[in-house]
Amino acid sequence: MRPGELGPLALSDAASTPDAEGSDASTFACLSPQDCTVHTPAGPAVFCCIDKTCIYGQAALSVPCSDAEVQTIQASNYDQSCATDSDCVAVGEGNFCLAGAGNCPSAAINKSAYAAYQADVARTQAAVCTAISSCVASSGPCCRHGTCQMNLACFSPADTLPACADAGGVCSAFVIQCGDKGTGPADSCAYSDEMCCLN
Repeated sequence: MRPGELGPLALSDAASTPDAEGSDASTFACLSPQDCTVHTPAGPAVFCCIDKTCIYGQAALSVPCSDAEVQTIQASNYDQSCATDSDCVAVGEGNFCLAGAGNCPSAAINKSAYAAYQADVARTQAAVCTAISSCVASSGPCCRHGTCQMNLACFSPADTLPACADAGGVCSAFVIQCGDKGTGPADSCAYSDEMCCLN
């Protein structure tokens, strides 16, 4: 999959101006699935915005995906080059036929490619259907070896340079303050976003 190659959804125009809510008290108008979250009933926390109307639970789970094969989004299909951490933005990836597929960032791309990424996501099932999900804590994004990365890729034992190791420390990314033992020598980590914390 390359940016722009996702096919159109065989669903309705969820971005049109919404009609007034119907007379049925359980029917709510929407522009996006996020508009449906305030009306979520008991049951599976999945909701879709189809034909400008919120659909919940089992009905939402039954919404067909137009083509599962073309709705896979991978960060590697976008520019991931970088010079600093600030060049990167965290994104979700995977099978965007699944509601909530992009809820939890698991990869990173260059900020300049983010508009293309968002345009591709907008043409997937996940753009009209979402799910409430719990994300594990993530670290990043970071720029490592000229590539935008997330999570464990932002940490490496090799980032602890000899000056930090000789002082009895280890380098860690995204650390605001070291523990009781304090901070090791300045410039003793491989990357500027890392801090040498003494053990």
